Amino acid sequence: MGLLSDTLADLRAAGLVPRKCLGQHFLTDDNIAGIIVGSVLEGEPERVLEIGPGLGLLTARVAPHVRRLVAIEKDPLLASVARENLKGITQAEVVEADFLKADLGALLRGAKWTVMGNLPYSITSPILFRLTEERRRFDRMVLMVQREVAGRMLARPGSKEFGLLGILVEMHYEARLLKTVSANCFYPPPKVQSAIVELKVRRQCAVRVDDEQGFFAFCKRLFAHRRKQMVTILKGLLPGKTREAAARYLEAAGIAPTARPEQLSIGTMAALYRTLSAESLR
Repeated sequence: MGLLSDTLADLRAAGLVPRKCLGQHFLTDDNIAGIIVGSVLEGEPERVLEIGPGLGLLTARVAPHVRRLVAIEKDPLLASVARENLKGITQAEVVEADFLKADLGALLRGAKWTVMGNLPYSITSPILFRLTEERRRFDRMVLMVQREVAGRMLARPGSKEFGLLGILVEMHYEARLLKTVSANCFYPPPKVQSAIVELKVRRQCAVRVDDEQGFFAFCKRLFAHRRKQMVTILKGLLPGKTREAAARYLEAAGIAPTARPEQLSIGTMAALYRTLSAESLR
Protein backbone atom coordinates (compact mmCIF):
# COMPACT_ATOMS: atom_id res chain seq x y z
CA MET A 1 0.00 0.00 0.00
CA GLY A 2 1.09 3.61 -0.53
CA LEU A 3 1.25 6.50 1.88
CA LEU A 4 -2.10 7.94 0.75
CA SER A 5 -4.02 4.69 1.18
CA ASP A 6 -2.30 3.97 4.51
CA THR A 7 -3.15 7.45 5.80
CA LEU A 8 -6.81 7.23 4.82
CA ALA A 9 -7.09 3.71 6.21
CA ASP A 10 -5.56 4.68 9.56
CA LEU A 11 -7.75 7.77 9.91
CA ARG A 12 -10.86 5.79 9.02
CA ALA A 13 -10.03 2.94 11.40
CA ALA A 14 -9.44 5.34 14.28
CA GLY A 15 -12.44 7.49 13.45
CA LEU A 16 -10.21 10.55 13.18
CA VAL A 17 -10.71 13.75 11.23
CA PRO A 18 -7.73 16.09 10.69
CA ARG A 19 -7.93 18.97 13.16
CA LYS A 20 -7.45 22.42 11.65
CA CYS A 21 -6.76 23.95 15.07
CA LEU A 22 -3.60 21.81 15.27
CA GLY A 23 -2.59 22.41 11.66
CA GLN A 24 -2.94 18.72 10.78
CA HIS A 25 -2.11 18.05 7.12
CA PHE A 26 -0.82 14.53 6.50
CA LEU A 27 1.85 13.93 3.85
CA THR A 28 0.50 11.41 1.34
CA ASP A 29 3.05 11.55 -1.50
CA ASP A 30 5.49 8.62 -1.55
CA ASN A 31 8.11 10.47 -3.61
CA ILE A 32 8.24 13.38 -1.16
CA ALA A 33 8.32 10.93 1.74
CA GLY A 34 11.29 9.23 0.10
CA ILE A 35 13.15 12.54 -0.17
CA ILE A 36 12.57 13.28 3.52
CA VAL A 37 13.54 9.82 4.72
CA GLY A 38 16.59 9.73 2.44
CA SER A 39 17.76 13.12 3.65
CA VAL A 40 17.27 12.23 7.32
CA LEU A 41 19.27 9.02 6.90
CA GLU A 42 21.90 10.59 4.66
CA GLY A 43 24.28 11.25 7.53
CA GLU A 44 23.67 7.79 9.03
CA PRO A 45 22.36 9.22 12.31
CA GLU A 46 22.22 7.12 15.43
CA ARG A 47 19.50 9.19 17.10
CA VAL A 48 16.51 10.99 15.58
CA LEU A 49 14.00 13.37 17.13
CA GLU A 50 10.74 13.70 15.21
CA ILE A 51 8.42 16.63 15.85
CA GLY A 52 4.79 15.83 15.11
CA PRO A 53 4.91 12.24 13.78
CA GLY A 54 1.16 12.22 13.19
CA LEU A 55 0.18 8.66 12.34
CA GLY A 56 3.79 7.51 12.55
CA LEU A 57 4.00 6.38 8.92
CA LEU A 58 7.25 8.24 8.14
CA THR A 59 8.53 7.33 11.58
CA ALA A 60 8.16 3.65 10.71
CA ARG A 61 10.36 4.17 7.62
CA VAL A 62 13.15 5.86 9.57
CA ALA A 63 13.19 4.08 12.93
CA PRO A 64 14.54 0.67 11.76
CA HIS A 65 17.70 2.38 10.50
CA VAL A 66 18.65 4.25 13.69
CA ARG A 67 19.66 3.35 17.21
CA ARG A 68 16.93 5.43 18.84
CA LEU A 69 14.02 7.58 17.67
CA VAL A 70 11.91 9.82 19.90
CA ALA A 71 8.71 11.17 18.33
CA ILE A 72 6.90 13.97 20.15
CA GLU A 73 3.18 14.23 19.32
CA LYS A 74 0.78 16.70 20.94
CA ASP A 75 -2.49 15.04 19.87
CA PRO A 76 -3.21 12.04 22.15
CA LEU A 77 -5.36 10.34 19.50
CA LEU A 78 -2.62 10.52 16.88
CA ALA A 79 -0.04 9.42 19.44
CA SER A 80 -2.10 6.30 20.07
CA VAL A 81 -2.27 5.44 16.35
CA ALA A 82 1.45 6.13 15.94
CA ARG A 83 2.30 3.75 18.76
CA GLU A 84 0.21 1.06 17.07
CA ASN A 85 2.00 1.61 13.74
CA LEU A 86 5.37 1.44 15.48
CA LYS A 87 4.59 -1.71 17.47
CA GLY A 88 7.52 -4.07 17.26
CA ILE A 89 10.03 -1.34 16.38
CA THR A 90 11.75 -1.29 19.74
CA GLN A 91 14.04 1.69 19.05
CA ALA A 92 11.05 4.03 18.49
CA GLU A 93 9.29 5.87 21.33
CA VAL A 94 6.22 8.10 20.95
CA VAL A 95 5.99 10.80 23.61
CA GLU A 96 2.67 12.57 24.07
CA ALA A 97 3.70 16.18 24.74
CA ASP A 98 3.77 19.72 23.42
CA PHE A 99 7.22 20.13 21.85
CA LEU A 100 7.40 23.76 22.96
CA LYS A 101 7.08 22.64 26.59
CA ALA A 102 8.74 19.22 26.52
CA ASP A 103 11.74 18.52 28.74
CA LEU A 104 14.27 17.77 26.02
CA GLY A 105 17.03 17.26 28.55
CA ALA A 106 15.17 14.30 30.00
CA LEU A 107 14.11 12.88 26.63
CA LEU A 108 17.27 13.23 24.58
CA ARG A 109 20.23 11.39 26.04
CA GLY A 110 23.47 10.66 24.27
CA ALA A 111 25.25 12.19 21.29
CA LYS A 112 23.98 14.66 18.70
CA TRP A 113 20.49 14.11 17.35
CA THR A 114 19.06 14.59 13.87
CA VAL A 115 15.68 16.35 13.79
CA MET A 116 12.86 15.65 11.36
CA GLY A 117 9.40 17.14 11.30
CA ASN A 118 6.45 18.43 9.31
CA LEU A 119 5.96 21.61 11.33
CA PRO A 120 2.49 23.10 11.88
CA TYR A 121 2.37 26.38 9.97
CA SER A 122 0.96 28.41 12.84
CA ILE A 123 3.82 27.62 15.25
CA THR A 124 6.77 27.11 12.90
CA SER A 125 8.69 30.15 14.19
CA PRO A 126 8.32 29.24 17.90
CA ILE A 127 9.49 25.70 17.11
CA LEU A 128 12.53 27.03 15.21
CA PHE A 129 13.40 29.32 18.11
CA ARG A 130 13.10 26.40 20.55
CA LEU A 131 15.29 24.21 18.35
CA THR A 132 17.86 26.99 18.16
CA GLU A 133 17.88 27.43 21.94
CA GLU A 134 18.55 23.69 22.24
CA ARG A 135 20.86 23.44 19.19
CA ARG A 136 23.76 21.98 21.22
CA ARG A 137 21.78 18.72 21.25
CA PHE A 138 21.47 18.53 17.44
CA ASP A 139 23.66 18.28 14.35
CA ARG A 140 21.15 18.32 11.47
CA MET A 141 17.49 19.12 10.87
CA VAL A 142 15.24 18.15 7.97
CA LEU A 143 12.06 20.18 8.26
CA MET A 144 8.91 20.62 6.21
CA VAL A 145 7.71 24.22 6.52
CA GLN A 146 5.46 26.62 4.66
CA ARG A 147 7.18 27.71 1.45
CA GLU A 148 6.93 31.37 2.48
CA VAL A 149 8.68 30.58 5.76
CA ALA A 150 11.41 28.70 3.90
CA GLY A 151 11.91 31.84 1.80
CA ARG A 152 12.43 33.90 4.93
CA MET A 153 14.77 31.30 6.41
CA LEU A 154 16.98 31.33 3.32
CA ALA A 155 16.67 35.05 2.49
CA ARG A 156 19.77 37.18 2.13
CA PRO A 157 20.37 40.92 2.65
CA GLY A 158 18.79 43.15 0.04
CA SER A 159 15.65 41.06 -0.37
CA LYS A 160 12.29 42.00 1.07
CA GLU A 161 12.10 38.59 2.76
CA PHE A 162 15.28 39.16 4.78
CA GLY A 163 14.58 39.63 8.46
CA LEU A 164 14.93 38.09 11.89
CA LEU A 165 14.31 34.52 10.75
CA GLY A 166 17.03 34.80 8.11
CA ILE A 167 19.41 36.29 10.68
CA LEU A 168 18.68 33.49 13.16
CA VAL A 169 19.27 30.80 10.54
CA GLU A 170 22.46 32.35 9.15
CA MET A 171 23.89 32.82 12.64
CA HIS A 172 23.51 29.19 13.65
CA TYR A 173 23.00 26.99 10.58
CA GLU A 174 24.15 26.12 7.09
CA ALA A 175 20.82 26.00 5.27
CA ARG A 176 19.65 24.73 1.93
CA LEU A 177 16.35 24.13 0.17
CA LEU A 178 15.83 20.45 -0.68
CA LYS A 179 12.44 20.53 -2.40
CA THR A 180 9.30 22.60 -2.83
CA VAL A 181 6.13 20.61 -2.17
CA SER A 182 2.70 21.05 -3.72
CA ALA A 183 -0.38 21.33 -1.51
CA ASN A 184 -1.72 18.29 -3.38
CA CYS A 185 0.85 16.13 -1.58
CA PHE A 186 -1.13 16.40 1.67
CA TYR A 187 -4.47 15.30 3.07
CA PRO A 188 -6.30 17.53 3.49
CA PRO A 189 -4.48 19.92 1.10
CA PRO A 190 -3.37 23.14 2.88
CA LYS A 191 -3.99 26.51 1.25
CA VAL A 192 -0.24 27.09 0.81
CA GLN A 193 2.73 25.30 -0.69
CA SER A 194 5.42 23.75 1.47
CA ALA A 195 9.17 23.25 1.29
CA ILE A 196 11.71 20.83 2.73
CA VAL A 197 14.69 22.59 4.28
CA GLU A 198 17.90 21.12 5.64
CA LEU A 199 19.70 22.90 8.48
CA LYS A 200 23.20 21.86 9.54
CA VAL A 201 24.09 23.25 12.96
CA ARG A 202 27.21 25.42 12.92
CA ARG A 203 29.85 24.61 15.51
CA GLN A 204 30.33 28.35 16.06
CA CYS A 205 28.10 31.35 15.48
CA ALA A 206 28.62 32.86 12.01
CA VAL A 207 29.43 36.28 13.52
CA ARG A 208 31.88 37.30 16.23
CA VAL A 209 29.92 38.77 19.14
CA ASP A 210 30.39 38.33 22.89
CA ASP A 211 26.67 38.05 23.58
CA GLU A 212 24.70 36.17 20.89
CA GLN A 213 21.35 36.73 22.58
CA GLY A 214 22.12 40.41 23.04
CA PHE A 215 23.09 40.70 19.38
CA PHE A 216 19.87 39.04 18.23
CA ALA A 217 17.84 41.32 20.51
CA PHE A 218 19.67 44.28 18.92
CA CYS A 219 18.75 43.02 15.43
CA LYS A 220 15.15 42.64 16.58
CA ARG A 221 15.11 46.29 17.63
CA LEU A 222 16.51 47.33 14.24
CA PHE A 223 13.93 45.34 12.28
CA ALA A 224 11.10 46.74 14.37
CA HIS A 225 11.66 49.85 12.21
CA ARG A 226 12.74 48.18 8.98
CA ARG A 227 11.23 50.88 6.74
CA LYS A 228 13.26 53.65 8.38
CA GLN A 229 16.82 54.74 7.62
CA MET A 230 19.51 53.46 9.94
CA VAL A 231 20.50 56.91 11.20
CA THR A 232 16.92 57.50 12.36
CA ILE A 233 16.64 54.06 13.95
CA LEU A 234 19.96 54.36 15.75
CA LYS A 235 19.21 57.81 17.11
CA GLY A 236 16.04 56.35 18.65
CA LEU A 237 18.07 53.56 20.28
CA LEU A 238 20.59 55.97 21.81
CA PRO A 239 18.83 58.21 24.34
CA GLY A 240 20.37 61.66 24.55
CA LYS A 241 22.48 61.17 21.42
CA THR A 242 22.24 63.46 18.41
CA ARG A 243 21.63 62.44 14.83
CA GLU A 244 25.26 63.35 14.12
CA ALA A 245 26.47 60.99 16.87
CA ALA A 246 24.34 58.19 15.42
CA ALA A 247 25.87 58.86 12.00
CA ARG A 248 29.38 58.55 13.47
CA TYR A 249 28.57 55.15 14.96
CA LEU A 250 27.30 54.02 11.57
CA GLU A 251 30.37 55.34 9.78
CA ALA A 252 32.62 53.42 12.18
CA ALA A 253 30.78 50.23 11.23
CA GLY A 254 30.88 51.03 7.51
CA ILE A 255 27.13 51.66 7.20
CA ALA A 256 25.56 54.45 5.15
CA PRO A 257 23.17 56.60 7.23
CA THR A 258 20.46 56.12 4.58
CA ALA A 259 20.68 52.32 4.62
CA ARG A 260 17.78 50.25 5.91
CA PRO A 261 18.09 47.14 8.10
CA GLU A 262 17.19 44.66 5.36
CA GLN A 263 20.18 45.90 3.32
CA LEU A 264 22.74 45.00 6.01
CA SER A 265 24.56 41.69 6.26
CA ILE A 266 24.69 40.07 9.68
CA GLY A 267 28.44 40.73 9.69
CA THR A 268 27.80 44.44 9.25
CA MET A 269 25.16 44.44 11.97
CA ALA A 270 27.60 42.62 14.25
CA ALA A 271 30.23 45.30 13.53
CA LEU A 272 27.74 47.99 14.56
CA TYR A 273 26.80 46.03 17.67
CA ARG A 274 30.46 45.79 18.69
CA THR A 275 30.97 49.52 18.02
CA LEU A 276 28.18 50.51 20.36
CA SER A 277 28.88 50.22 24.05
CA ALA A 278 26.67 48.02 26.20
CA GLU A 279 25.76 51.13 28.16
CA SER A 280 24.45 52.82 25.01
CA LEU A 281 22.04 49.96 24.25
CA ARG A 282 20.31 49.87 27.63
